[in-house]
Amino acid sequence: MGVGQPDERDFVKRVIAVGGQTVEWDPEAKRVRVDGKLLDEPYVHWEEGTGPENVEAFGPVTVPPGRLWVMGDNRNFSADSRAHMEDDAQGTVPVENVIGKARVIVLPPSRWQGIDDHNPQASVSALGVGVWQAAVPAGVGVVGAFPVLWAGRRIGRRLRDRLPVRRGRRDQE
Repeated sequence: MGVGQPDERDFVKRVIAVGGQTVEWDPEAKRVRVDGKLLDEPYVHWEEGTGPENVEAFGPVTVPPGRLWVMGDNRNFSADSRAHMEDDAQGTVPVENVIGKARVIVLPPSRWQGIDDHNPQASVSALGVGVWQAAVPAGVGVVGAFPVLWAGRRIGRRLRDRLPVRRGRRDQE
């Protein structure tokens, strides 16, 4: 079941930024920014009596190549990258230290649930995609391409049929 031994020191954190990205706390927006873009983090859990107004500002920190900036979901009670910013690597974790992917939240029991693959950096605004594009279901582009290709080939064939034959080309059928 993935239950660790009592002497293990494994921690479950979310990857917020990867090598080359810059991460920081935006005190006005009360949210994390990566490369200047606010993250979409619906999974953050605030203990009763705490909230984003209680987060201590951090950064900017540029994550070195081969390292990760990680943060816990229980933001105000998580010893994550922010708690280790005085280290040589400014709280970042080597990629090779990652041992797996969490799939379920089991503690506290009141929060039992599966963990989705939400990407906090893939919000509509972060990608620069228009709202209308975000509403288009996946696969519509591929399905829509077939009629365009079919019509394009028919028109191209008709145009070729009307053009004079050049030397060196095969006779048309």
